[in-house]
Amino acid sequence: SVGIGYGELDKELKTYARQMRFKYISIKRNRLSQVTSLDAPARELTANESALELADVVVRTGNNPQRVQDLYQSVLKKEPHNPRAISGMALALESQKQSAQADQLLADALALAPADPLLQETEAKILYERVRSNKDGIDHNAPETVATMKKVRELLRPVIAQEPLRLESIATYGWTYTFGDHSDDDALAVALVEKALLQVPKSGELAYVQALLLERDGHPQQAAKAWENVYFNARSAILRSRAARALNEAPESGN
Repeated sequence: SVGIGYGELDKELKTYARQMRFKYISIKRNRLSQVTSLDAPARELTANESALELADVVVRTGNNPQRVQDLYQSVLKKEPHNPRAISGMALALESQKQSAQADQLLADALALAPADPLLQETEAKILYERVRSNKDGIDHNAPETVATMKKVRELLRPVIAQEPLRLESIATYGWTYTFGDHSDDDALAVALVEKALLQVPKSGELAYVQALLLERDGHPQQAAKAWENVYFNARSAILRSRAARALNEAPESGN
């Protein structure tokens, strides 16, 4: 239940719903108990809670990056060590090519809370995306790239240990093993991806990581099944195209 700043959040949510072709339904607080079970009574959000929720939605709409930073900054003025606000601000800075500021913000926060899973995950995400977004292409065997991927794994391992079904982190963790000379043991990554796919069997994105790992480990027939999942279920046209090529090249494949 959103009280403070409800009007603005409602507007942004409707914008996001239209972009994603979702159906948006408003439910009055006194009717919540009729449509859902609540662990705690509904209440109005505090100013900081409202700002964080609003910032998350504005990020998704992609309409106003400066507004995102302003919202996170408003929280940090009152709660300078709020992990969610720090994480959001770091990602916002990174998206605006302010990488030095993002790195410093996370470094300061992790110095005070080195085991915070959200901060660890955010640093890993930023390092990972910097490699993926390299305009000059990705050299999977470059020593600097391999070292970065190992750092990403180190950051994500305790995060996943605390939350074994954190799907985006699991996908990222598995993807890091496609770098280097393939000498690193990827058994944990394979097991994590398989377990996650039991929960979301039609996740084309997780299946993509699974296919890469199976190919890496020399299991072409199992990889072909994973590529089929990617082809039919991935949201990304790029991944579906990659799966089509893989299936055409797969031995003994009728696809």
